[in-house]
Amino acid sequence: MENQSGWSRRDFFKNSAVVLPTAFLGGEGRPAAGHGKEFAILTDTTRCSFCEKCVGACGKQHGGEHPGTFYTQVTLTYPQGKDARPLPVSTHCMHCFDSPCTRVCEGKALTKTALGAVILNENLCIGCLSCVNVCPFPKSLHYEPSQGKVYKCDMCYDRIVAGANPACVDVCHAYGYDALSFGHFDEMRELGMQKAQEMGGVLLYPEQTNTLILFAPEALNTGMMSRLFGFTPRYSGEAGMKADITQLAHFGWIPIIGGLVYNGLKWRKNRMEQPPVEQPIEKHRKE
Repeated sequence: MENQSGWSRRDFFKNSAVVLPTAFLGGEGRPAAGHGKEFAILTDTTRCSFCEKCVGACGKQHGGEHPGTFYTQVTLTYPQGKDARPLPVSTHCMHCFDSPCTRVCEGKALTKTALGAVILNENLCIGCLSCVNVCPFPKSLHYEPSQGKVYKCDMCYDRIVAGANPACVDVCHAYGYDALSFGHFDEMRELGMQKAQEMGGVLLYPEQTNTLILFAPEALNTGMMSRLFGFTPRYSGEAGMKADITQLAHFGWIPIIGGLVYNGLKWRKNRMEQPPVEQPIEKHRKE
């Protein structure tokens, strides 16, 4: 595969700071790029001021008993050590193209929509935690033990259906930070790549999820980002493998238990049909 400049794939990675992963999740034949009416969120970590107004807007939008941190959060990180400038990273559900969580949800509460958002019907969530087990991004899902349910960002689905931006994006623009951008996937990818090239930075997940993360070159610490957020240049194929195994596990107990019951009944029947075993009578000799 070659980019628009005609470079080879090897030259592109060698000469450009923009990370453009091409590995498919879970093997060939699955989606590798956004298209059509799918939307995406671009997060520019270089413009985030850690004001957390996005969290407040999220909480206000969703209302109820749950704060915005159930859906999104901003975490301070120190990629270059404690003495360096802290880097705030806004994190929420990455809205994967081939979302492993939707494949394993036992309550059928998770749905990947045509607009790109992965949404959760909280009334259907049974707290099985299958989604948490297969999700490659530790900050995407929040399990609340007191409710016995999982909560996550839904990209403000009701708002985007009505033609509006997610609440977090609007409030970020309103205060002039512009750390969050929203639009069609191709537009956000182009914007993210343009910004990354201008600063020599790194754009993560431009072909795997409906969330793009932009880092300045000096801020990205791959090991730390991977440990805290699951952010790596490539989307881990382990997520697809875990989803496949989990799906099989959901049904695997049926034949196992069925086989145990069948063998138990068969053993009981055979035992009942067997004639009683006569015990030998000891003959005592008189000496």
